[in-house]
Amino acid sequence: MKKLLILSVLLMGSWAQAKGGAGVYLGLNLFYSSNDTASTSSGVTSTSKSSSTVTDLDLGYVFSSGLYLGIESANESADLGSSKPKQDALGVSIGYFTSGFLGQLSYFISGNKESGTSTKYSEGSGIGASALYLWNVSGSFHLGGGLNYRSIEYKKVAVSGVTLSNSSQKETEIEPRLVFSFLF
Repeated sequence: MKKLLILSVLLMGSWAQAKGGAGVYLGLNLFYSSNDTASTSSGVTSTSKSSSTVTDLDLGYVFSSGLYLGIESANESADLGSSKPKQDALGVSIGYFTSGFLGQLSYFISGNKESGTSTKYSEGSGIGASALYLWNVSGSFHLGGGLNYRSIEYKKVAVSGVTLSNSSQKETEIEPRLVFSFLF
């Protein structure tokens, strides 16, 4: 499925280039958070640390009209001390790029999550949206930031290899992003 989506974007880009399009867009969106928690019980203070890293990769084509069509791969990994959950999703995007602003809507067609223990979520799908502003740093390189919204519902939940019937989980998040991108 991933290969088919990438091939579609590349074919679309070559077709648009022949028609006088604007260029291929490649963007890496990053978010990192870290949290230190201290608690005191019976006079003893204990601390715990957790962190999360989100990397979104966008590959698409910006037409001369500003229309953006592409694919998005979203990945998140966390370190919660005793567990290391991770999740990924793949989707298609449509948006608009003008004067440094990129707004895009995404539909995620697949998603998976491992909670870091014995719980696994699969058959995820959902929607996303992002509003980014990019400054042209040099040539085709852009640097910027923005906000990202994502809501994915996992339709299949398995605990210790046993699939739970009539179970699902929905996760929604809004997070800032630091963006590194190229427009070729």
